[in-house]
Amino acid sequence: MIMKKMTEEHKGKIGLANAPLMKKLWQNPEYRKRQNESHKGKIPVGLALAHTPEAIKKMIETKKKNPTRYWLGKKRSVGDIEKIRIGHLGKNTGEKNYNWKGGILPLVRIIRNSTKYKEWRNAIFKRDNYTCQITKKRSKKDERIILNAHHIKPFSRIVKENNIKSYADALNCKEFWDLNNGITILAELNPR
Repeated sequence: MIMKKMTEEHKGKIGLANAPLMKKLWQNPEYRKRQNESHKGKIPVGLALAHTPEAIKKMIETKKKNPTRYWLGKKRSVGDIEKIRIGHLGKNTGEKNYNWKGGILPLVRIIRNSTKYKEWRNAIFKRDNYTCQITKKRSKKDERIILNAHHIKPFSRIVKENNIKSYADALNCKEFWDLNNGITILAELNPR
């Protein structure tokens, strides 16, 4: 009989089919003990195919002397921690970070904390009668909900498209303060 090599997909299906059985077997302490005893002293299959027994022994000894997770459970000195911190500085910060949007966060905070933004938000709430426009929920005496005034066209896109670089630019941008671009929704639904 000629056996075909199994695909990874087929191996995965077999693994899923056997998972409940294996879980039940591994819950038995006698089975676990038998399995552990049967593997003691044996060389892992991947290593046995690639290396001679002498090379494997040398690798195991080297690993014991220089483990990969050397610092696990050990204390580092203040000097070492400072060297590591300095080494990481600037690696994934500012413009080098994958999530960089041109340094708009401070500007966004200024805009969101402004009086004009609070007036816009309150106008949206009043227009929508303090009701979530998606779920139609509203605060009651026994059930308090948190509402957000959400820009339908995203805040960051307005900043980018209108090339807003300062608070003065934001004040002059009509799109920011357009009531038709706002909707009242539950805080938990707000994607921001």
